Amino acid sequence: MKIGFIGTGGISEAMIRGMVGHAGHRDPILISRRSAKRSARLAEDFQNVTVLDHNQELVDQSDWVVLAILPGQAEGVIRELKFRPSHTVISLVAGLELESLSEQLAPAQEICRLIPLPPIEYGVGPIPLFPCLEKVAEFLGHLGTVIPVDDESCFTVFSASSALMANFFESTAWQARWMEEQGVPPDEAARYASSFTAGLTALTTRSDAEQLQALSRECLTVGGLNEHVLNESLQAEWFDRIRLPLDQVLARLRPDV
Repeated sequence: MKIGFIGTGGISEAMIRGMVGHAGHRDPILISRRSAKRSARLAEDFQNVTVLDHNQELVDQSDWVVLAILPGQAEGVIRELKFRPSHTVISLVAGLELESLSEQLAPAQEICRLIPLPPIEYGVGPIPLFPCLEKVAEFLGHLGTVIPVDDESCFTVFSASSALMANFFESTAWQARWMEEQGVPPDEAARYASSFTAGLTALTTRSDAEQLQALSRECLTVGGLNEHVLNESLQAEWFDRIRLPLDQVLARLRPDV
């Protein structure tokens, strides 16, 4: 099975590195020459990765095609391509809904949407998939936690929620910076902050919906340190302040609602 990537940005690179380096995928992977340095690096690192100059050539030679292009460029790029009925097309394009994809990608029939995040390179993290094509879900199961989605509006909420990623990284970096300000050597502060985050994240991945909501309360003791920081954060409406930008992102992804 040949998989082609139209668009070779950071997420494409993370997926390819996860496919080859983590999941051991050895079948041919074709990538477009967009982001020339990145595509050249991937071809140098992996023997089964080939760079092609023309998108149509890539489509013609692929069984599966991954659309990893910016929303503003997607329709223009797709308009120039011709697909086969046998193609499986996986779209990473934010905001481009299935109905529109189906019209633009015809006669391709197997079409789905995907939200990969950078940790896919290491075989971890959520992978929302809509609709849940069984063979795609099975393939992606080696690259993280596949979340089958039946309702496209829910898929859009997942997409908006992924905009918290930079906040997550900044929170961990801020914790390390704060410790440095208190005199902790930078390497030790970074090691503690990253391990702190990874350890707590491990607890969340083992929790169901009810347990997840209870985790913060379980950390608390009356008059304790965690209670002090959480109460101060709640009083400052720290969490509520995130709601407005998330609502704004969701509105961008649902322009017709």
